[in-house]
Amino acid sequence: MFYFFYGQNTFAINEKVREIEQRFLSGSGTEYSLIRLQGATLTQSQYSEAIFGLGFFSDKKLVEIKGALADSSDQNLKKFISETLPKISDSVVVIFIEDGEPDKRGALYKLLNQPKRSQRFPLPEGVALRHWIKGRVESLGGQIDPRAVARLEQFLGFDFWRLNSEIQKLVLYCRARENLIIKSEDVDELVHPETTLSVFELTDALGAGNIKRAFAALKTLTTQGEDEIKVFSLIVSHFRTLLIVSDLSKKGMTEREIPSSAAVHPYVVKKALVSLRLMAPERLCYIYHSLARTDLSIKTGAVDPATALDLLLATIGKSSAIIDKN
Repeated sequence: MFYFFYGQNTFAINEKVREIEQRFLSGSGTEYSLIRLQGATLTQSQYSEAIFGLGFFSDKKLVEIKGALADSSDQNLKKFISETLPKISDSVVVIFIEDGEPDKRGALYKLLNQPKRSQRFPLPEGVALRHWIKGRVESLGGQIDPRAVARLEQFLGFDFWRLNSEIQKLVLYCRARENLIIKSEDVDELVHPETTLSVFELTDALGAGNIKRAFAALKTLTTQGEDEIKVFSLIVSHFRTLLIVSDLSKKGMTEREIPSSAAVHPYVVKKALVSLRLMAPERLCYIYHSLARTDLSIKTGAVDPATALDLLLATIGKSSAIIDKN
C-alpha cells in the first residue's frame, strides 16, 4: 500500500504524515518499523531493503520517502520503484512525499498519482487562509477577533510553520490573562511581521506609485531592526526576481513551472505574479534602473544608505506621475 502527498503547503503535508504515524504507532507498529528515507541519497538497495526486507519485530512497516521524484537523479531507481509498486505487501505502508509541485511528465509521477492514494496540498489563500487561522486558534481552545485574523494574514502570509507557532503563543498569552479572545492589538504586540512580506509591501507600493505606503513599509522594515544596506539589497533582489518571473511568464511558463526554472520559492512566484499584474512594465524597468543608480551612489559614498533609500522612494514617486501620463 502506498500514499503520495505533494504540494506547496509543507506544513499540512507534515501534519498528515504525523497523523498516519500516530495511527501506525498506536496500532501494531513500533518505532523500529518506522523508516524515513531521503530521495537525494536513496539507493536501489536501500529502497528494496526498506520495502521488501524482513522486519525485526513485526511484518508491519511504515516507510516515508521524501523527494524521490524531485531530489533524486537516479533514473534506474525511479524505474525500479515504478516496477515494484504493485508488489508492495499489504503489511507495508509507503508514503512518497514531495515538497512543491513535481514534474508531472515522469512515469513514476503518473503511477503514484492515483485516486484515493494521491493528495495535493496547495497553499490556501484569501477566505480559505483566514478560515484556517480561525480554525487553528479554536482547535487550541482559543478565540480570535476577525481583525486579528486579518492581521496575522498580513504579517505572516502563507508561512504556516510560523503561523502555527505564533498562534500557539497568542493562545497561551490570552489564556494567562484570562481572556481567550485574541485581538489585533495582541498580534501587533507579540508578532513581528515577516521580512519578506514587508519587502513585498514596499515594492508593491513602489510599483503602484503609492509612495506614502512605501515609506510606511520602509519604516516597518527598519523598526524591525533591518539596516538600510540589507533593506536595499532585499529590494534589489525582489525587483530582480520580478524581472525574471515576468520574462518567464511572457515565454509561456505557468505558475507551477516558473519556480524550478527561476530557482525561486513557489510562494514568492505566486506573490510576484500578483505584483506584476498591478505594475506597468515601463515602471518595473524604470525602478530597476533607479536601483542601479542608487547602488552606485551608495558604493561610491556619494550619499549614506538611509538618505539614499529616502531619495530613491521620492524619485520613484515623482516618476510615477510622468509614466502614468505617458
